[in-house]
Amino acid sequence: MLCKQWMQNLEAFQAAIESDSSYHSTLTRSLSLVLDEFYKNLHSVGVSAVSGTGMEAFFSAIEASADEYMDNYKADLDKRWAEKERLEEELRQENMDKLRRGMEKSDGNTMVLSRGLEDEGVGEIVMDEEEEEFELFSEEEEKDEA
Repeated sequence: MLCKQWMQNLEAFQAAIESDSSYHSTLTRSLSLVLDEFYKNLHSVGVSAVSGTGMEAFFSAIEASADEYMDNYKADLDKRWAEKERLEEELRQENMDKLRRGMEKSDGNTMVLSRGLEDEGVGEIVMDEEEEEFELFSEEEEKDEA
């Protein structure tokens, strides 16, 4: 239960690590505010590994967390997914319109649909290092050299 107390009470946690001056405790002190914020939104339950005490509370917490996920997070994820699908459909439709207009203008002639990075306004990619040449050897050539 000491862990649970530290999770719920930042001052008790800091008092417990105050006497230690190791690197580990210094790092833990630095991260304690982040941990405090993390534990505020985390459901926790004490469970005994020896006697199994607290298992009912554990399963109740899991059920409550599943309900919270379905009510809050899944609804938000579904909205994001629908928005992503809508934007992708708009992009597909825009590309089809662009293709249709291009085909009408070309009168059956060859046309360039995309120039890759040039369409995005990105210039040529310049390599700073010289390109190295590698020779490819077959197994027969290696045997001949040996």
